[in-house]
Amino acid sequence: ADIYREEKNIIDLYVILLRYS
Repeated sequence: ADIYREEKNIIDLYVILLRYS
């Protein structure tokens, strides 16, 4: 569960970076 949550966090950050680009 922790790993899955961490992956989701990374994906969220990636999406934010793409949006800001």
